[in-house]
Amino acid sequence: MLHDVIADWKKGKRPPVLFFYGTEMFQMDQAIEYLREELTNKGWEVTSFDLEETSVQQLIMEADSSSLFSEQKMMIGRNANFLTSQRSKHAAIHEPEALITYLADPNPDYLVVFTVVTDKLDKRKKVVKELEKKAQVYRFDPLKGTQLAQWTFQRFQQYEANIEKKALIRFVDLVGTDLRMLDTECQKVATYAQGSEITVEIVEELVPRTLEQNVFQLTEHIAKQNQAAAIRIWEDLMYQKEEPIKILALITRQIRLLLQVKLFSKKGWNEKEIAKELRMHPYPIKLAYQQGLRYQESQLKRSLQAAINTESEIKEGKIGRQIGVERLMLQLFD
Repeated sequence: MLHDVIADWKKGKRPPVLFFYGTEMFQMDQAIEYLREELTNKGWEVTSFDLEETSVQQLIMEADSSSLFSEQKMMIGRNANFLTSQRSKHAAIHEPEALITYLADPNPDYLVVFTVVTDKLDKRKKVVKELEKKAQVYRFDPLKGTQLAQWTFQRFQQYEANIEKKALIRFVDLVGTDLRMLDTECQKVATYAQGSEITVEIVEELVPRTLEQNVFQLTEHIAKQNQAAAIRIWEDLMYQKEEPIKILALITRQIRLLLQVKLFSKKGWNEKEIAKELRMHPYPIKLAYQQGLRYQESQLKRSLQAAINTESEIKEGKIGRQIGVERLMLQLFD
């Protein structure tokens, strides 16, 4: 991750070839930017190649040559999808042997950085095995749980803003796990706060809800038998042209989660144990537990079956998508 790249660099661990992969693109981009800034301040040139358009052998050819204008250069090879099992009809034709040869004797005056957005490399390939042996490899995985909350808290501090613990939890819940989006929303909320402590009320006012949050609010109003509020959210979602099938899938998932939490709670499991079993953050489990208190187990089973039946009828063309979901909502109010 980013902090590992920075820590290694500060310790003087600076191999001539680096390899970044994973699905956390924001921190990967930040790592590249950190290295770029460090080296350009020392007079290095920096060039970037899209390996969907440029072959790896072309990049290696340049890395093997000397620059007329600078003795040292950082070269970035983005979208190194030839290291995965992905296939593209329009991608450049790569000769991985060129990279394997370069790894055996890299140019010490150059820093070559390869990046690819993927959670899985094709480790059957010789070039991948050689990269893992001879390059410095960093994996960038999405942040979760306390790591994500801590990262967000530190981001607010960077923007000279203080946020309440409850507000921080709500903020992450609303924005999600995308660090780029979290960073954008942190800037917006911090600017609005102007040095004042950020409260749950400020977060609720400024941060737009995702479809998932809207569906959670919808099911919350159904649980409370607040029909008017549920209908308002539904009408807003239709006005925003959200797909009824997608909303139905989220309603089904929420009902299933309520039932799972209730069944595990019945066995005496606590929220942390349930979260670990379901591989989820404890916060949505806590919310599901609270929401599930308004239902009997038999009600949730009936509701889940009704949601599954609705999806089947829509797929079979027996009922329209919007009408089908609206009918399900009325059933859930009974």
